Formats: sequence, structure tokens, C-alpha cells
Amino acid sequence: MIERIAAYGGQVGAFGGDALTALFPLGASPAAAAARAVQCALELPGLLGPEAAVVTRAGSFSLAIKIGLAAGPVLSTIVGDPQVRLLGAMAGAALARAAEAEHHARRGEVLLDVALAAATPGLLAAEERAGFVVAAGLAERPARLPLPPLPPPPPSLAPVLEAFLHPAIVRRLGAGQAGFVNDHRNVTALFVRFDGLDYDGDPQVHLRLQAYVAAVARVVQQFDGDLNKVDIGDKGSKFLVVFGAPVAHEDDRERALHCAIALRDLRVEATEDGLPMPPLSVRIGVARGLVFCGLVGAAPRREYTVIGDTVNLAARLMQAAEPGQIVVASGAYRHVSEQFVWQALAPLPLKGRSREVTVYGLLRARQRVSRYQEAAYKLPMVGREEEMRLIEQRLERALAGEGQVLSIVGEAGMGKTRLVAEVVRLAARRGMAVIAGDCLSHGASVSYLPWHGLLRGLFGIDPAWPPEAQVRRLREQLAAVDEQALARLPLLGVALNLEIPETELTRSLDARVRKDALETTVIACVRAIAGGRRAGRADRPPLPLLMVVEDCHWIDPLSRDLLEVVARSIIDRPVLLLLVSRPPEAGQPPLGLARLPGFTELRLREFSLRETEWLIGLKFGYLFGARGVLPASFVERITARSQGNPFYIDQMIHYIQDQGISPDDTAALERVRLPDSLRALIVSRIDRLSEQEQV
Repeated sequence: MIERIAAYGGQVGAFGGDALTALFPLGASPAAAAARAVQCALELPGLLGPEAAVVTRAGSFSLAIKIGLAAGPVLSTIVGDPQVRLLGAMAGAALARAAEAEHHARRGEVLLDVALAAATPGLLAAEERAGFVVAAGLAERPARLPLPPLPPPPPSLAPVLEAFLHPAIVRRLGAGQAGFVNDHRNVTALFVRFDGLDYDGDPQVHLRLQAYVAAVARVVQQFDGDLNKVDIGDKGSKFLVVFGAPVAHEDDRERALHCAIALRDLRVEATEDGLPMPPLSVRIGVARGLVFCGLVGAAPRREYTVIGDTVNLAARLMQAAEPGQIVVASGAYRHVSEQFVWQALAPLPLKGRSREVTVYGLLRARQRVSRYQEAAYKLPMVGREEEMRLIEQRLERALAGEGQVLSIVGEAGMGKTRLVAEVVRLAARRGMAVIAGDCLSHGASVSYLPWHGLLRGLFGIDPAWPPEAQVRRLREQLAAVDEQALARLPLLGVALNLEIPETELTRSLDARVRKDALETTVIACVRAIAGGRRAGRADRPPLPLLMVVEDCHWIDPLSRDLLEVVARSIIDRPVLLLLVSRPPEAGQPPLGLARLPGFTELRLREFSLRETEWLIGLKFGYLFGARGVLPASFVERITARSQGNPFYIDQMIHYIQDQGISPDDTAALERVRLPDSLRALIVSRIDRLSEQEQV
């Protein structure tokens, strides 16, 4: 089809699910170009043959084509941020009219807009239908006239061309691994409709569209998703964002929902040239499931896309959403529901589905609660006896006034969070105040993100308070440490995510001095509070601190710098700085703390056979009670497949419970497949490997 379109002087402008849009430039001879476009359209159904069918494992499926044509001005432009992502976009009434014609066409038919029909010489019309003309043929068949070939692109253009693809696809294609691009994956799809741009009446609409899509691309990059396509047609302006392809993360659901909130709240005030932007309203649909991810098209024109029922469902939910609403299907809601605030919605009847679809209205993210504040674990910790002995020694040294830095390193699922919970319990028993901050997978561009929680804990600020109450408490606490430091109060605003008016002192500081002054202020506060000194007086007992920083492998650069200077400052204070991370990846700089006298690193190993069997027994005994006696063959199977990973074991057993499988049903246990949570973890780890390692 693509070759036939090119032969008649057309070019594929866009792919969309099971459709494509082709453009035929009218040029100096509009009538001749129209005739070539109509002749091409008449020939395309014949390319499938009279009994076109595709045989798959799911059955045999017949293929058919129906085509709509219209003529008129079309905006064809490139939008996005060349440093992030570029996409082609087309818009105009002619595209909407062609789409409407296609909707009225039947299997194998070609329908023309009446204006195009009148301008096409020798058109043979079969009938008129709903304001369109059904084409039967042309009195004279036009000759093929392909567009002249493009010259080879110069090497300097390579970075611009690469911006049209996700970097992972660029790397695979560059390594000659196009065969590894196509895949079936679980993804979370966001379809976003935006309204408010006038594509036919605004001569500068391309600048406004560019400004908005560039801002969207930067938001999507923040959460490491893929801005897959921009589509402007009869159903409005929309774009598709995908999480899970071509690169997966174990928390793609969470990333996608945070991204949806950010896109809903996105406001672009003006273009780069200062043109004011009209207010845009958005509607968002979110769904999760298995899709085909890969290249569609042929050598002259192809693109990377995702196709499947999940994408269609996200589009249907987008259409059903009200302006400003995010409608989420149950697959994307599941497993992350407690991290967000939701609006109850009635089930939706959707086209093409026999049953109503359960949906949820996404309102906002919940205030994050550090994992050490969550409910206590119901089962005792398995293994880690050597690690706990070392941790207790470091706690005692810290309590004696010898500041300690303890780094717990382990792959995903190795039990880092469980071990931290035990450290917190021990520290609390010894009278230590516990404060914590989390780094987030999508938060590496958010300055001082883990310090938002650490400093609120240090100053006793409840994040649920109104901002003015938080600033008031911060002012009181800073004055208790050092009244002269109040002049530097606004510097703490960025580290607490609070807006604090500048003082005469801070207003004149440049970025480098502001950073140094902020670090000095935080160091003074940590040392004073831990050492019991306030406002220059030793009038309070020391307050030993356990400072927990989770997921340090995602730490932002400014947080890293602040963490390093604070770690160096606590050497004579009762402070244990607990850093939790995965092993560093290639090119990731390590924290510069290993040479500190109080530094210790714990690398978590896989569970031994004894520990694995112990954990399996505990979990099954807790979940199934007296029925929790497992066949030895199944215990061996989990042990072999888990390779000592506690998360694997935990998720497998919960999956068995969720599926209602009895521990006595040996046959059912043998048929157990990987739950989605484990597939996501495994795929995300594969995607972090280099292309050669994946092969």
C-alpha cells in the first residue's frame, strides 16, 4: 500500500491503529493530482485480494479497506523539543472531512467529499451518500507520477532525525537489531485530548501547537515515558503517551498516573516568541494491558507504535472523560490505588464491549508516607542475622556520638525495605528520632526531593498543614537554632518545596552562593538539633537522629551534594545516616562517602536455600493456616525460580492466593504463571541492559 501511494505521488503522513493518512500535494495541476489520488484509492482494496485473511493462533481474520478522500489546505508541521522528542503533526478541515467520508464508506468502497468529486476529471460516481460521492472509477486512468526522491541526509542532520524516535529504538536500529524492536508488552497507555487551538482560522497556530507539544514532551520525559504520536482529526486534537515500551520500569503504573496529573495541570502561557496561548482543556483516558509494540509500515515510511485493545480502551475513556477529568481503567488502577486520591465513577458502557467497564476518576497523588511509618510487618524477618549484628554495632556507635553512614545496597526485591523497617524499629527503641526522605524514579529532575521529607521531619512540620503554617513552624524552629539564620530562611524554601518571600540578604545571592548558604544552614540545623544546642546554648539534651534516604540510585544532583556535606558534618554527632539503593549502573556516579571514617556498606545477598524454604513456609502458613503444607515439588520450583529473591517468593505466593488456588491442588500449582508485578520487574531489568547484553 505504501509503495502504491508513493507511485501515484502521495506520501504517508501518519499511522493510527488500523488506519493511515496519506497526502497528495495538489501542486500546479490540482485536477491531475486529484485524479491520481482517486485512482490510487480505487486500486488499494484490490491489493488485498478477494479473500484477504490473516491466520493467527487466535483464529482467522478477514481484512478489508474503506477509504475517504477530501481536498483543502492542511497544516503539516513538526512539533516538539529537538532535545527531547520531535513528532509530525497534521491538521485541518480537509482531514476531518476525509475521516468523515471514511466513516460512511462500506467495505471496499471509496467515498469522496462532494467538492473533491466535482474537481476530479472523469469521475464515475456510483451513488451519493450522506453528502459524499461513492466512486466507481475514472473515465481515463491517470499515469503514475511519484514524487522526486529525496537526497541522502547529511551527517549533521542525524541528531534531528534521531529525535523522532525513542533513544532505545535509535540504539537498536543503530546496532543493526531491528528484529529486536517488535515485541508484545504490558504497557500503560495515556490518551490525552486537548481543545482550544484553531487550525483553520489562526495563521500562527503552528507556533502555539509547537509550544504546547514541546511542553508536553518535557513533562513526559520527566517520568521517562514515550510520547508516541500526535493526532489531530475528526475526534479532536490528541496525543498518545506510553509507559512500558520501548523501555519498561517496575513502577510504570505509578509513573503514568503521575504523568497524567502533570499533563492535566500543565499550563503554557506563551510561545517562545511571546505569542499568548489560549486556555486549553484536556481529557485523559488511562488503561493498562498487553499490546503489540513495534515498527509499522515499510522501508519508504515506517514508525514505532503500539497497537492493541489497551490503546483502544484508553482512547474510549478519553472520549468519555469530561474536560479536566482523568478516567482510569481497572488495570491501571490496580496495585497503585492507595498512592492516589480517587473520585467514584459509574461503570461506563463503551462501544465494542459487551460489558460496562469499571473506571475510576483520578484526582491527585496522596501525600507520600515514608515506608518506615507504614503498618508493621505481620511476619518476622527471615535471615539477615549477620547484617542485623553489624547494624546494631553501628547504631551503638552513633548513640555514643560517633556519626555513622550506613549504605544498604541490593537489587530490586532483595528485601532492602524490610531490613530498613528493622533498623527503624531498633532505633526507635533506643530513643532516636527517625526522619526520612524518598528519592523517586521520576524525581531525578526535582531538586532536593528527598530533603522535602527529611527537613520536615527535622523541624517537626506536618506536610498536611497549610503552607503558611509550615513556614511559621520553620521560622520558629530556625530561630531556636540560631536567630541570625532567620535572614537565610528563604534558602530553605526550595529544599522544603515551600514558597518563602526573599529577604534583603537572599535576594542578592547568585545561584552558587545560594547553594553554599543552603548547605551551611542545613548542616548547622542538623548539628544543633542532634547535639542539643539551640540558639548557642546547651539547654536541651541531644536528640539522636536516624536519617533514612530511600532509593538513592534515583537521587537528584543537588540532593546528592547536600547529602555528602551533611554526612561529613555528623562525625561528632549522634546521627546514623542510612542510605538505601540498588547497585549503581554504568555511568552513574557513586556517592562520595566511602572514605568517611564512619562509612559502612552492606550488600544484600540472595537468600540461602534454608532461608528461602523458611520464608515460603511462613508465608503459606500465614495465608492458608493449617492448609499451608505445600508439596515438596512446588517448594523446589519456587526456590529454583526465585534464585533467592524475597520479592519473587512473596509475589508468587500472594498471586496463588489471589487466584484462589489451594495449596493441596498440585496440578493447579504447577500451572501457575508469573504475576504481572514480576513480569514488570523482569522486563524492566532486561531493558536496563545494553543492546548486546539483551541479545
